[in-house]
Amino acid sequence: MAKKKKMPRNTPQTRSTQPGSVRKSDIEALKEILKGTKPLGTSPLSETEPLNKAYPISDGLLEEGGKTINQPNQQNQNNFPKNENLAKQKETFTEKQRKLEEERETLALQKKLQEDKERDLTNREEKLLLREIDADAGFAKRNRNALVHLEKEAKELQDEMSAHRSRMALERVAFEEELARLCKSRELEEEQIRRLAENQLSAKREELQEREEALQTQNKAIKAAKHQLEAMRELFEEDKEYFKEKVELAAAGRIEELESRNEALLERLEVSREERSALERKILEREEADLRFGTEKPEDVLFKLQLLQQERDDLRRELAERPCKEAILRLEELERIQEDRECEKMGLRVEISALKQDLARREIAVIELESLRNHKDALVASNKLLEEDNKTLKEMIDPSSKHIVGPFPSCKEIDQKPEYNESIPPESNLCSLKDFAEEIRHEMAYGPQAKTPLFYSAEDVRSFIGGLAMSRLHLLQGISGTGKTSLSRAFADAIGAGHELIAVQAGWRDRQDLIGYYNSFEKKFYEQQFLRALYMAGSPRYRDTPFFIVLDEMNLSHPEHYFADMLSALEAGTSLELSTAPLGETPKRFEKKEGEGISIHIPPNVWFIGTANHDETTKDFADKTYDRAYVLELPPTIERFACSPGSLAGSSRRFSMEELNDAFRKAKENHSDEVEKASDFLKKTLTEILYKRFRVGCGNRLQKQMEAYIPVVIDCGGTIGEAVDHILASKILRKIRDRHDNQPESVRELREKIENSWSYLDASNEPRKSLALLENELERLGEPVS
Repeated sequence: MAKKKKMPRNTPQTRSTQPGSVRKSDIEALKEILKGTKPLGTSPLSETEPLNKAYPISDGLLEEGGKTINQPNQQNQNNFPKNENLAKQKETFTEKQRKLEEERETLALQKKLQEDKERDLTNREEKLLLREIDADAGFAKRNRNALVHLEKEAKELQDEMSAHRSRMALERVAFEEELARLCKSRELEEEQIRRLAENQLSAKREELQEREEALQTQNKAIKAAKHQLEAMRELFEEDKEYFKEKVELAAAGRIEELESRNEALLERLEVSREERSALERKILEREEADLRFGTEKPEDVLFKLQLLQQERDDLRRELAERPCKEAILRLEELERIQEDRECEKMGLRVEISALKQDLARREIAVIELESLRNHKDALVASNKLLEEDNKTLKEMIDPSSKHIVGPFPSCKEIDQKPEYNESIPPESNLCSLKDFAEEIRHEMAYGPQAKTPLFYSAEDVRSFIGGLAMSRLHLLQGISGTGKTSLSRAFADAIGAGHELIAVQAGWRDRQDLIGYYNSFEKKFYEQQFLRALYMAGSPRYRDTPFFIVLDEMNLSHPEHYFADMLSALEAGTSLELSTAPLGETPKRFEKKEGEGISIHIPPNVWFIGTANHDETTKDFADKTYDRAYVLELPPTIERFACSPGSLAGSSRRFSMEELNDAFRKAKENHSDEVEKASDFLKKTLTEILYKRFRVGCGNRLQKQMEAYIPVVIDCGGTIGEAVDHILASKILRKIRDRHDNQPESVRELREKIENSWSYLDASNEPRKSLALLENELERLGEPVS
């Protein structure tokens, strides 16, 4: 194993590089080459710096015998720092010794990188030789030019440098003694570190033995580098005078800088003297003020002065506001009058208090009287109810009574009435939906069944007929007086259908308010009007014709509470359960399963039509209801139209369910292409922006509703744009209306998207309802609509 080459004691590794000494980085580079931690191609000289920068010369570079610092047995005189005490040098040496220990700890890691560095050895050595050749040629030319101009200045600086040498000789002696002691201590520490390193590297000795030959090759290369350094040293001697002159120039610049600083200090001295004079004047003024005001501070004196001035102003103001003698007399008179009034006021208050007590007693007597009267009325009403119940019980007990016995008397009464058990055949043939829509529209306005003319637009009538094919639950919305309830009644009269009007109450909470409840004590089911109408719709009289159950003011209470069971039954196509246990004799059209209770089948000819106003007394519909229903918002104004010839049948006709279903089925077959076109339009144009911006999607239920609604509207004389506009406004865009998280930019982008792409769907008609809804939303958000 190759041993590490020790550096001479007089040139320790931790010595700091002072001006005029060989740079420490170059010495460290040579040491790393000897240790094998740096590639051989890395020269002690910096690759990017010329020779005069790598080896600067100062006034202490040469000794009296002309020996250079590169000789190993000569100590460098200029390595002693100028004007620094021994303690500071000791701290510097200790700090650098600690850094050396840290570098040795990284020796193992550096050796791992040696193999990679050896690959670059050949290329770097060639580059280094080329740079050294170029540097040698440049330095010689530059030095000869510099020597011509700097000979005179060199002589002057030599005298000054001799004085520096004599002064530094004394400092050198003291530093050498301390340096020798520190070097000895460092050698002991290095010996300890070396022993520790040898113990830690015992496992790697075999590997290092294999690399010994490579290190010997590097030593040969180092010897060659030393020969090059000898040649460079000769050039260094030639350049010595140039660097001395350069140092002298630096010293001259330093002197000039000190002189300029001296001038600046003189100027500051003058300014300080002026400031001192000003302060002396202030001190004299302060002494005079102290003589005048004693020990009080100027701030206190100023404060007292301000208080006196304020007091003076207040006195003047008070004097100016003081009333005259006549005013004082008048004021005394008014005070006497006020005292009289206060006495009178006190007497009136006593009288008022007595009157209030008497009034309170009288009010209590009136309240008690009214309470007794209300109690009497309640007792009278209770007595009447008891008499009626007693009469009913007697009739139920008496076999000769004609009273209908059973838990469902109203529904059973329908079974017994002949008018509900006779089937009436239809009186008309439905040729086309277009003629049907136009005929119904005029029938509602001018027909013999129209008690009062009702004018609805052709678009609303077409949409209503399309809604019959789309869903069995309708929601008619609009302001009061637009004909929501009348539309259902007039349409039923025009087509010979049955209808029943049910007024929804604000107190409805559950299904019992809608269909009724069973009283186990009386063995009777208290049927509501809705249950009776539902049973009536399945009777032979209305079985083959449409039947409309109108829930007037449907949103006075929450439909999702009292109408929830009906929504589920309509969605699933099941019957409506009335009781979970058998109740004895029931009407004949009730579904009764043994051990499973009683239910009523929802007839397929029934449509449930709810009317809704939107104000502070009503409830909002939930999305569950909206998604399952057909929604129509009637306009606030009506447009009258004339009765065209041939638009009325002349007498009331009766359309059957079979005719309507056949017409709806044919329309769906004839316009399947339009449905596909509408679906593609929504999917390709609006689905992405609706979901990305508003989290609104188009599900399977909407697709089925479009397949039923669009063909019927087109067959009634409408267009695909009219049908899609209604679906888009009432089923999709309705969900983004009045939302707190809407952004005006998103609403405007959606509006522009619909406007720009609508021509693909229907170039002849604009999406009037959809655009109006989006414009209202923009106005709500405070954005102007262009």
